Amino acid sequence: MKKKYPIKTDYGVFQAVIWYDKQDNAYLAEPVAFDRAMTYGKSLAEAKRMAKELIELLVESTVDEGNAVVDSNMKVVGKKIKPESILQLQHA
Repeated sequence: MKKKYPIKTDYGVFQAVIWYDKQDNAYLAEPVAFDRAMTYGKSLAEAKRMAKELIELLVESTVDEGNAVVDSNMKVVGKKIKPESILQLQHA
C-alpha cells in the first residue's frame, strides 16, 4: 500500500510516497513535489534515506537554475517569490 511520509531534509520537510514492490523486492519512493523522480531502498529506512538524498539533489538543481522550491511547510528555498504566489500554491 502506498503511504505518504514526511522527509526531513537540509532544505525543509517534503512529502514522499513510499510503497513496497514485490516484483522489485524493494521499497520505492517518489517525492511528491518533483515529477518523474523516484528512488528505492531494500528497507523502508533505506528508502527514506534515499528519498532525502534525492530531494536534496533536486532542490539544489532547481535553485541552481534560478527557481524556487516550496516545502510541505510552505518554506521557500531559492529565488524570492511574492507571498501571493505561495497562497496560489496552497490552493493548487
